[in-house]
Amino acid sequence: MRSEILLVTLNSTYQHSSVGLRYLHANLQEFASRSEILELTINQHPRDMAEKILAKAPKLVGFGVYIWNTKITEEVIRILRAVNSDLLIVLGGPEVSHEAQGQSIVELCDYVIQGEGDLAFYDFCKKWSEGQLPPDKIIKMSLPELSNIRLPYREYSDEDIQNRVIYVEASRGCPFRCEYCLSSLDKKCFIIFSYRSVLAEIQLFCWIVGQKNLSLLIEPLT
Repeated sequence: MRSEILLVTLNSTYQHSSVGLRYLHANLQEFASRSEILELTINQHPRDMAEKILAKAPKLVGFGVYIWNTKITEEVIRILRAVNSDLLIVLGGPEVSHEAQGQSIVELCDYVIQGEGDLAFYDFCKKWSEGQLPPDKIIKMSLPELSNIRLPYREYSDEDIQNRVIYVEASRGCPFRCEYCLSSLDKKCFIIFSYRSVLAEIQLFCWIVGQKNLSLLIEPLT
């Protein structure tokens, strides 16, 4: 299956699933049918991962960049650039949301979305489809209204449900400023999702599929 827009990340192991990519896909609106999530792991060879990406024949690839996958993601991007220089590559995630300038992985990509990407990636795709790419490489986003974000829990496949951990996000940001923690660089305030909305989604999810292997994401506790 070919996908015009490919959402990619390299998880630490197969059992972990990317809630971030599912947020992006859940909020892509008219682009959802033209996009696909591709989850790989850092244990795979960069060449093999690049081949999997290129086999989808995407025009735009968005990478989720985290502390455990930065270096190997860069290796994959170098291969993609060598094979298809026209491929549009967009980065997001915590490892490129702070002090992006000077990072070699940032130099390889076309754009970086810093901060909350849930709605920002849709806006980027909308402008891209209209031939109006942003003038600046670094796109800094402010915190959106959480009530405007579509929750991602219906994006999990049957395979995810049977074999992987499903992450549930209860809040974003952190009220503390511990110097050793990456969250101390994030200036957004501590905000909590509507527990009624999250609970309704999770209750429906568990009722439909019987999923019980859930992991709660609360940033001050991670």
